[in-house]
Amino acid sequence: MAAGVRSTSRRATVSDAPQTQIVAAQSRPSQPGVVPAFAGGQVAQGGRLGLLGNTDTMKSPFNMTSYTDKFIRDQQAATAADALILDPSVRSSHPTGGVLDSFNIRGFPVNEGNSGEFAFEGLYGIAPTYRIFTDYVERIEVLKGPSAALSGMAPNGGVGGVINVVPKRAEEDLTRLTASYGSTARFGGHWDVARRYGDGKEWGVRASGSLRGGDTPIDRQSEKAVRVVTTTRANANQVHAAVKNIFGDRGSFAGGWHVHEAVASFARTRRTPAPVVLGIDHGGVARAAELTPFSRSFDALIAAIVGELLPRVHARFELGYGPDFHFVAGSSLGGLAALYAHFLRPDVFGGAISMSPSLGFTTGFPAFVAAQPIPARSRIYLDVGKRERGRPLLEAFGKRLAARGWGRSPDLRLMVRPDARGHHDETSWRRRFPKALRFLLAA
Repeated sequence: MAAGVRSTSRRATVSDAPQTQIVAAQSRPSQPGVVPAFAGGQVAQGGRLGLLGNTDTMKSPFNMTSYTDKFIRDQQAATAADALILDPSVRSSHPTGGVLDSFNIRGFPVNEGNSGEFAFEGLYGIAPTYRIFTDYVERIEVLKGPSAALSGMAPNGGVGGVINVVPKRAEEDLTRLTASYGSTARFGGHWDVARRYGDGKEWGVRASGSLRGGDTPIDRQSEKAVRVVTTTRANANQVHAAVKNIFGDRGSFAGGWHVHEAVASFARTRRTPAPVVLGIDHGGVARAAELTPFSRSFDALIAAIVGELLPRVHARFELGYGPDFHFVAGSSLGGLAALYAHFLRPDVFGGAISMSPSLGFTTGFPAFVAAQPIPARSRIYLDVGKRERGRPLLEAFGKRLAARGWGRSPDLRLMVRPDARGHHDETSWRRRFPKALRFLLAA
C-alpha cells in the first residue's frame, strides 16, 4: 500500500503466525540430529534424502550438497539466495533485494511465482514462501534432479531438484552475538542463544533473531528488517519481514511502479511542488491479514499511520493536514486496503487510488461502504485490466458509487477505467499510475 515519492518510510512487520507442529512421515526413522560435516565444517557429509532419511553422500545414488550453518556464517549470507550463490547447479532468478527467493536448478525453475517449493524438514507448505532468511537455518540441503519419489511432488511440479531447510536446534549450550555493516549505511546485529535443560539434558530451547536497518546502495531505498525465531525440539515459530518497493524495479518480476518519476513529471507539468510520497512495506507472510478489511491487523496499521507516521511526517515537512491533502493508493490487495482506509477514515484520507483491487477477497466490503455516510470530500480512482477476473466486481462497485452521487459533484469525483491492455502486474500499474495521480490531485 502506498501514498506515492520523494520521501520513503519503511516498516517491518511481525507475523502473528501460530506455532506450527512439524510431523514427518518416513518409511524408517531418521537418525537423530544432522549428518556430521567434512573437515572445515562448511559442507556436511550427507543430508536428508526424503524417505531414505539422513544419508551419507558417498552412499547416496543422487547428487546432493548440504551447506552448514558455518558455511552460511562464513558467507555472511542473509538469505538462501546468498548462501547458494556459489553452487554451480543453482542460479538465483530473482533480483538481489527483492521480496522472494526463486531459483533455477539445472535449468528448471524452483519457487517461481511464490509457489512454496522450499521444503522444511522434508515437508512442503511449512517454510515461508517469500524469502528463506538464514537466522533460523542449520542446514540448506540441495538435491539436484527429479525427486518426487523421495520427497513428494513439489507444489509447482518442480523437477530441477529440492531445496530443503533444516532448522536450528538446541544441540548444545550456545551464546553468539554478531554485528554487521553494509553499504551505504546499513547496520545490524544478530543473536543466537541455545540451552539444554533436564537431568539428562533431554530437552532444549533455542532462540535467535536479528535487527537490520539503514540506507541500501540503491538510491532512495532504505531497509528495516526484524526477525525472531524460537525452536523447542520440533516446534517452530517464525517471524520475518518482507520488502515491497514501489519506486524501483527491484522486488518484482514485472518491475516497479516508478512512482517517483510520475510525481516528478506531475510537478514539472503543473509547476507545483511535488507531493511527498510514503511507501509502506507490506508484512510478507502476514500480508493477507494486514491488508484485509475488518481485521485487527489492518485497523492497527491505519491507527499507526494516522497516530504515529503522519505526525512525524508533518513535523518534518510543511504540509497541509486533512482530507484535502492526504490520499492513499494501492494495487491488488493493497487497492482494496486503500479503499477501506478512505471509507474508514474519510476525515484523514480524502481519496484513494485503487488499481486492480481484490474486491472478491473478503465478503461484506460493498455493504460496509454502503453503510458509511457520504464523505464531504471524496476522490476515487478505480481501474482494472479488461481480462482480469475482478473486472465485473470493480465495474459493479463503481456503479454503486455512481448511484450514490459520485461523479456528479466536484466534491465527489469518480473515475472507473478499464484497461484493454492491462494485466494484474506492476507493468500495467506503472503505466496507469500517472493518470491516476493527475485525477487525484487535479484542482
